[in-house]
Amino acid sequence: MVMLMLINNWEQTYWEDEQGNRTTIQEVLEELQDEPIVSLEVASLTHLRRSTIEPDRKEKADLSFPIIVREKDNKFECILDGNHRLQKAIDKGETHISAKVLKKLMSILGVIILLSTGCADDECNIPQSTQNGMYELRLEETSGDCGRVWEVIETELIDGAPMPPDDDAGCSLNTRNWEPNTCSTRTTFDCNDAAFWEMQMDWIVTSHANDENMVFGTLRLQAINYAHLYMCESVYYFEGIKKE
Repeated sequence: MVMLMLINNWEQTYWEDEQGNRTTIQEVLEELQDEPIVSLEVASLTHLRRSTIEPDRKEKADLSFPIIVREKDNKFECILDGNHRLQKAIDKGETHISAKVLKKLMSILGVIILLSTGCADDECNIPQSTQNGMYELRLEETSGDCGRVWEVIETELIDGAPMPPDDDAGCSLNTRNWEPNTCSTRTTFDCNDAAFWEMQMDWIVTSHANDENMVFGTLRLQAINYAHLYMCESVYYFEGIKKE
């Protein structure tokens, strides 16, 4: 197990495993010094955010300073640095955030262990089976032009897949993948109501690390009508709670 030690002085932040191997944030920054700063979609990172955010730190967070994201097997695995910046970007409705991406293993033993175990201090140990039952989801559009399709919906989660709220939408589940490191289920639905609309809905449903009855995540909606007179695409952030 790797512990992330957050010190009042950010420059003293470090990770340490059970054998005492330690990696500092400065060593991570040195590894990334030649890597370019890239612009990442906020929606692609929301499922990685920490469950505990300090309001004061979030308000003081500087969005011009890039976050550090760990990528593994072409997927973003965790936020090594910048959780408060990410939360601030979400709250402000930003669509993109500056980042540096760590893709390779570092030669420092502590980081190698860190990356192989999920690299997060809030590593989630909640099983996918908790993502079942009736939930109330509250959605907020963070980008795009589809508008407020749904603000509040009641839906059944089945192994992390939100069942479409409209039975007449003609939706079928195409893919469902469980990511245990982040306690997230990724699903894709294709919908065809045989009258007006074709839609694709890509959901990321993440269990709250401290409350298995709460979920949060994103919905990417793409829609087109049969006459091709209207097309839209939007990303929605949502939070949900299981109904008793």
